Amino acid sequence: MAATAFDAWCLFLDTVEGGLSLDPKDTGNFTPSGELKGTKFGISARSYPDLDIANLTIYEADLIRKRDFWDLIRGDELVAPAAFVLAEAAYGSGPATAIRQMQSIVGTGQDGAFGALTLAALMRSLAAAAGVENFVVEYQAQRLLYEASLGPKWDNYKGGWTRRLFHATAHALALAGVPIAPLVAAAAAPAPTPLLAAGRWLITVEPAV
Repeated sequence: MAATAFDAWCLFLDTVEGGLSLDPKDTGNFTPSGELKGTKFGISARSYPDLDIANLTIYEADLIRKRDFWDLIRGDELVAPAAFVLAEAAYGSGPATAIRQMQSIVGTGQDGAFGALTLAALMRSLAAAAGVENFVVEYQAQRLLYEASLGPKWDNYKGGWTRRLFHATAHALALAGVPIAPLVAAAAAPAPTPLLAAGRWLITVEPAV
């Protein structure tokens, strides 16, 4: 089965998200009750306090990424570059914040809900001349301004966050015209094993009940 934009995003995450982190300076590593359980593959104890973070597998992480981030930004309905940057923002700050930032660009009410009106406005923006490239650049600019407003967290992590944002921008724009395979081959960190990559491309997520 051919790789998808979701696969490209997950493979990018493999290069930028580490394994288990128990950094006490990162509030995301603590559950709401104050237990230091950490973050693994970008899945944090703060957002998933009941999850066994230490023993989380990459396959389980991909299921969460699809259900709780990619699907909420309607990734399968969008061109790959737009889906990529929206998913990145959703992964970092939550889908509602990512959607509000997008709504501020396309000119709809900033309610954080990705409904039909927001989708139509985004599609019009992307369909304009150089619309995809302009959207990606503007969205990433808004994203950087948002991150820079986060006070002490920005002071602690601004170097890594800024590098990640620039890498994500390059990857997103490459998806507009470069096949996924060369993109993955150019990644700085090793790609997953062939078995894992093949399994990832066959992921299906059951509807929430």
